[in-house]
Amino acid sequence: MKFLVLTVALIAAAQAVSYSVDIKINNQDYSGTGGGLYATLIGRNGAQLALGILATAFPKSSTVTINRDYGVDLGDLACLVLSAGSADAVLLDSVSVSSDGSATTVSGDGGGIWISTDTSEGVLA
Repeated sequence: MKFLVLTVALIAAAQAVSYSVDIKINNQDYSGTGGGLYATLIGRNGAQLALGILATAFPKSSTVTINRDYGVDLGDLACLVLSAGSADAVLLDSVSVSSDGSATTVSGDGGGIWISTDTSEGVLA
């Protein structure tokens, strides 16, 4: 039984894919947040992977890198969907995501758009 558990654990570890998300926060006053950001990745094949909350603090003028392993390989990446964790708005400069299972990197600038759960602050998509 121990051998079976160890074998399953080794196979799962061998199939894990590392995803890296880099988020750069604007330097404008109040551009950081303590409310966190949630993320979902979408592959070109249409498969989705909810990354959950990336971090709970994104200080003004900071660059935050989140590296996580998942047992899901989306293949080539197509899109990163971010959503706010609170009404404490955040202003992004840029975002990029890559994985060791993808030949592509998804990236973009923040477009000067505030992300918030307060609809009077953000932009509805």
